[in-house]
Amino acid sequence: MSGILVAGETLVDFIPDAPGPLAGVESFSRRAGGAPANVAVGLARL
Repeated sequence: MSGILVAGETLVDFIPDAPGPLAGVESFSRRAGGAPANVAVGLARL
């Protein structure tokens, strides 16, 4: 299998812990995200 190099940054997505308007959200969960990270995960799963 050939190697693949993905260049880019991993961002942090803040996901509200409760549904509703952002003004009423008290806490968020942090998850790794961003397009380069999503592409790297997708390629790793092939």
